[in-house]
Amino acid sequence: MADLVAGAGELYGQQRSARFFFDAEPQELRWVLRTTDDTVNVTIHQFPDVSVSPDLPDSHGTVMWQATYPRSAFAHAVLETAHTVLKEHGEAGYLAKWAMHPYPVALVQDLRRLHTGKLKLVAASQLRPGSGPRHLAFTPSGDLVFSADELSSTVTCHRYDAETGTLHELSRVPATAVADIPNQPGGIATSDSGRYVWVTNRGADTVAAFRITGAELAPLGEVPSGGSRPRGLTAAPGCLLVANQHSGTVAVLGVAGDGSLVEAGGAVVAVASVVCALAV
Repeated sequence: MADLVAGAGELYGQQRSARFFFDAEPQELRWVLRTTDDTVNVTIHQFPDVSVSPDLPDSHGTVMWQATYPRSAFAHAVLETAHTVLKEHGEAGYLAKWAMHPYPVALVQDLRRLHTGKLKLVAASQLRPGSGPRHLAFTPSGDLVFSADELSSTVTCHRYDAETGTLHELSRVPATAVADIPNQPGGIATSDSGRYVWVTNRGADTVAAFRITGAELAPLGEVPSGGSRPRGLTAAPGCLLVANQHSGTVAVLGVAGDGSLVEAGGAVVAVASVVCALAV
């Protein structure tokens, strides 16, 4: 589902094509989307053996379906499908059914904004290949942006060019010191002072703190997130709110004067399937 929604969204930008596949063991079903002006051509290629086909060109597959649609109609169909799946399974049910692939909430929201015309693409930034930036956080001055990179398990500092709307990498550091398990950073937040940045680590089940010095990040340690699979992170006066999705808890972590974190202790509230928390 995430690849389909992301592919539909990419065609609203500068990309003229998008590719992704569905693993229908033993087969591969490869979708190729191509856009020209306001239309989308959809071609579905079938390959008999998914264990070897990802490296094969499209021409080696059998065309199962090919059609051209108005881009708005295609995006609407994708959004309706995503809504139907969410209504039938819910986020928790979707994750239970598809294991390591949570329902793509953010991607669906992005596609909906693009489809309804509330966003206009003015620039695109090519970030480090394989980093997988998930969320961004600006410093109050607006000149620095930090990304939580879920594929490379890093936090990257970028310079933001307000005139062009583009990002330029300055430095990056590991998101966690835990090295023996796969990790995917999730939520990220900066302090009101612009001196600290914090990130949740899904896998390590921690929240890490960093000091911002110029364009560099210095680790200040990490503490348990107060639950399992910390996803959302919100800065509040003197503390951080951590949404732990799998354990269904919101934990309150204290923030010391030097930006380091204090464990939640008893400050944990049960909230089923929580993905974010807001300070009001």
